[in-house]
This record gives sequence, C-alpha cells and structure tokens, in this order.
Amino acid sequence: MLKHASAPVSVMILYDSREKLPGADWSRKLKGFGFDFELRHQMVDVTAFRHCKDFFNSYTNYLRVYAPDYAESDRIIYSDVDVVFTADIADLHSLNIGRAMIALPGGVACGTRGEKEKPALRAYGKNDKDLYFGSGLAVINVAAYLQAAKLQACKDVASRFGPSLIYHEQTIWNCVFHSNEIFRLDEMWCQSPPLKKSETCKPFLPGIVHYAGSPKPWDLLGEYFHHSYKIWRDAAISAGMKNQTVTKYFDVCTLQRAVRIKNQYRVWLQ
Repeated sequence: MLKHASAPVSVMILYDSREKLPGADWSRKLKGFGFDFELRHQMVDVTAFRHCKDFFNSYTNYLRVYAPDYAESDRIIYSDVDVVFTADIADLHSLNIGRAMIALPGGVACGTRGEKEKPALRAYGKNDKDLYFGSGLAVINVAAYLQAAKLQACKDVASRFGPSLIYHEQTIWNCVFHSNEIFRLDEMWCQSPPLKKSETCKPFLPGIVHYAGSPKPWDLLGEYFHHSYKIWRDAAISAGMKNQTVTKYFDVCTLQRAVRIKNQYRVWLQ
C-alpha cells in the first residue's frame, strides 16, 4: 500500500483488548524504506460481540465496525490484512461514492446465502434478489456512519442473530445498511485469485488483490500450491519481511494455524 501511495498515509491498526500489541515494530521498519506515513494503534473492546461464534471463532472480525468511532478524518478506508495493494490508495480514498454512506465490494444475491443467515437479512428488509456485499474492504463516510448510529445497529443485529450467523461482521453490515446507503466498488478493488495453481485466472487489474479463503499464500505449503503466491511474496519483500519460506515451518503460530484450518487444506488435494 505505501509503495504505491502518492500522498502521505495515516494507518490505524485496530486490535482486541485481549490481544498483544500487533505490529509494534512496523513503524520503525517501514520508515527505513522512506515511506511517508503515520501509524497508530487503537485498542478496542469487542465485548458486545464475544457471544458470536464465526467460522474461525475470531472476534477480531468485528473490529471493522468500530473503525469510524476512532477515525481522525472525514473518510476512512478499512481493509482486511490479507490483501496486496497494486494501485494508489489515494484513488480509492478520493472515489466519488455520491450520497452513499459506505462503499463495499459485491456481490451475490442475498438469496444465495445460507439458510441460517437468511432470517437476519429478511428481518432487516433484504429480499432474495438484493445484493449481498463483502466486508473485506470499505470506504466509509465517517460523519454519516456516526450520525446514523451504525455501531449500535451492528450490536443490535449481533444480539438478535449472532450465534446463528456464519460470516458475522459481513452479514451484520448487510443488515444495517440500506441499499441506497451502499456504493458498489469496482471489481479492481477486490480481485480474489483462485486458491490452486492449477486453476486459470485472468490478469489482475491495478487495484487490490484480496486473498479470500484459506489456505493463504503465507500458510504452510503456500509457495508450492497457492495460485498467486508470487504476488504476495514480492509485496512482502517490498515491505521488508524476512524470508519465511523456511522459518515458517518452525513457527508455533503458523503451525497452530495449520491445525486450525486443516480442513481447508483439502482444496489443494482435490
């Protein structure tokens, strides 16, 4: 992201109050590359969502709904961490989204969602033909988000439907935003490569490559099986990451994650 930025970038890292401070040394490392940016950490208490059990049982997915509350500008960009920017983030930040409150990638029809999620979507006025948007990237008009009390609305959805949802934060945002409040982002800002090297993939446009699904290219065996490992590896080198091709096989966290996503590894064995 910083490599392609044409203007100074302010980065806010949200983290759960139960976690250790993430990326404590990122600022020092990245400044050594001459990037013009500001980095700050923001601890968030996600207690309101801890009764929810998502696909990977991770409460950090809900950090995104808090982001506008800690913003220091009128517009912010939220991004998942499993992405690689290949275009200028300033183009995304200055995007004309009209009177919309939020811009999201999307989407499929709400009717294609799982049966457990449909009651929540229908309760908030979504019909089967309405678009269901992704939540891995968002351009948010902060004042409108805060004025409409969307954080509280997210908590209300979680309180009513949380335990029955699979993709919690994604479905929750689809519930609380009306169709006229959402701007649909161009495909260039959310390009997901296939997981397997054997699958064909059209060339990526300048924008964002989003490594949706698992395993990720940085997971165990990613260098051998993931379709777009090289794109991530080149970006990692640009950011000063150490060569993890060997060391990750001796990293406890990486090994624990491999066990946690063991069923997802089947995609590489099919």
